[in-house]
Amino acid sequence: MKRAWITVLAGLAAATMAAGPVLAQGPARLNRMIELWEQGKPAFGSFARFRDADGAVYYASSQQDFVIFDMEHGPADFSQFRVFLQFMLDRGALLKKGNAQPNVVPLARIPPNAGERNQWTLKQTLDLGAYGVMTPHVSNAGDARHLLASLRYPQRVGATDNDPPGERGVSPANAARYWGIPVQDYFDRADAWPLDPRGELAFIAMIESREGVDNIRSILTEAKGIAAVFIGPHDLSTSLGYPGQPDHPETEKAIQRVLAVTQELKVPCGILVTKSNMEKRLQEGFKYIVISGTPGETEELVRLGRKLSGRD
Repeated sequence: MKRAWITVLAGLAAATMAAGPVLAQGPARLNRMIELWEQGKPAFGSFARFRDADGAVYYASSQQDFVIFDMEHGPADFSQFRVFLQFMLDRGALLKKGNAQPNVVPLARIPPNAGERNQWTLKQTLDLGAYGVMTPHVSNAGDARHLLASLRYPQRVGATDNDPPGERGVSPANAARYWGIPVQDYFDRADAWPLDPRGELAFIAMIESREGVDNIRSILTEAKGIAAVFIGPHDLSTSLGYPGQPDHPETEKAIQRVLAVTQELKVPCGILVTKSNMEKRLQEGFKYIVISGTPGETEELVRLGRKLSGRD
């Protein structure tokens, strides 16, 4: 039996050396959320309640499409985020799939509001291997363009998608290793989708104020690399003068204003959902569904959301 296993393993090793690094060269997208949005399908996920290694293993094996490591209202601990990312890796799932695309996409919500323009937080987050960032309080097109510039590397000579020009500092080795691709490939693929159709980075702009609502059209038309918008109902209601009332009619009116513009411009729109409004938000056309609830409730709502949206 032992000799038989040695023969099998030797054959696999020979096939791997002959074929090259299969996981690094697969045709699939690395960012499953972007793949779903390109197909017009909603993506379902949650904020990570458990931020340690065991929590990462749990989320990686869940039915969610993404999980968000929150460094805005949780500690901004980049070392902890690095550990979380490493334990999100599921080698067995990747081998079964046959490419390097994780089933659950790890995202991060960065600490500063967009107007603070702290480039270093984006650089630190992306250099660890995050596939996307949520950026709090994007209020105008200038904020959005600055964030996009911070997320992008300077483009190659002759690039036609150089607006805004990239300003991200160069240290891609860790992120490329985490993504499972060569460093040179990382330069090309670590760009903002859909500005770069091959890009694998999702820049998710959070609209959380009256100013953001009023400027939503200019934000989306003047900053072409926004992958999705997320409406923060709690901050938005407070900005509108109704603190603690995310369900207030005026808050809902502002939510619908943002949703209408995103749908017109074909940008996925997201919001926090619960069991009570999951079906309503899907019927309205939200595509970035961040679920609020216990881990058990989240898994239940992911299954419900997939069923309601026709994904299963």
